[in-house]
Amino acid sequence: MLTTNLERMADKIETFNKFGDTGNGRITRLSLSPEELEAREELCKRCRNLGMQIQTDDMANIYATLKGDLFDSSIITGSHLDSAKEEEHNETIGVLAALEVIETIVKEKIPHRHSITLVVWTNTKGSRFYPPMMASGIICGKFEKSVMIDSIDSEGVTFKEALEASGYMGTIDNRVNSEKYIGFIEVAIEQGRDLEKEDIDMGIIEGSNDKKIFYPEFIQSIEKNIEKYGYTSTKIYSDCEYNSKFISDIIPTAMILVPRTKKNDFIEQCWKGANVLLQTILDIDKNH
Repeated sequence: MLTTNLERMADKIETFNKFGDTGNGRITRLSLSPEELEAREELCKRCRNLGMQIQTDDMANIYATLKGDLFDSSIITGSHLDSAKEEEHNETIGVLAALEVIETIVKEKIPHRHSITLVVWTNTKGSRFYPPMMASGIICGKFEKSVMIDSIDSEGVTFKEALEASGYMGTIDNRVNSEKYIGFIEVAIEQGRDLEKEDIDMGIIEGSNDKKIFYPEFIQSIEKNIEKYGYTSTKIYSDCEYNSKFISDIIPTAMILVPRTKKNDFIEQCWKGANVLLQTILDIDKNH
């Protein structure tokens, strides 16, 4: 089966760990801070080098698209670049796995009919501006934009002011929507279950609060691909905060969870997650 590149995956993780590095092995990269804006700049540079087209919406979410034959029909993947204060793990893995998948598709000249879009959601962690998952929540109607933009950080800066100063504010027309995007797949680090302790490679979230919210076809594809790669998995319900829970309200969505592990093992687990993401995206492209 096709695989992504482990060395490239390691380089991505090490490079983005430098943005907001606190010097003690932890990361502080708050939403729309200078550190997060540096990470955005590096990401956009890498995307442009792969021939991707970049747009942003009114919430400064980034949409970097690798054009397919069906340009107006896109599969979306990604997550966030912001962190909590003194975060131990690089929880931007959803973005980095998506970037590695797209780089693999470009370098290996893998054909795809649909466009593939890498998304960066703004203010997912909520450590600078409350609440978490703000931008995806506004898009999906969970939060009122007029209320959220008045959120204030510890320095007295409003979310609106940070948006306007970021250089990433685009138009509302660029928001993710069900007309252009056929599905969303997110790779994330587990937040609740201890997959490493259970010696399990990946978790597949079926839903939240005992309610199935994720798309069965995508879940089946993820499960099938995990088996084909020889990895282990378990299906779980999670009440943790992931953008996918909001996005599932507007387009079919599924999630791949990788365990929290020690540094070297973590890179390998993220690479495994990227492999499953790659094949799942290609499955969706083939079947839709």
